[in-house]
Amino acid sequence: MKNRLSEIRWRKGWSQAALARRSGVAKTTICEIENGNISNPSVEIAYKLSKALNVDVWEIFYIE
Repeated sequence: MKNRLSEIRWRKGWSQAALARRSGVAKTTICEIENGNISNPSVEIAYKLSKALNVDVWEIFYIE
């Protein structure tokens, strides 16, 4: 699964630390997702990120 997490985060002008604070997801986890080291995050993490960014989960995570 691919993701657009860093792109969406940058559009908001947020750092990884800011997204971590707003979502409750660890900064290290966000970094791992953005770098492609975590390709299938849990539903809970995906939901927390999408809620914090105010976008649908499918806008962040997609299958090519």
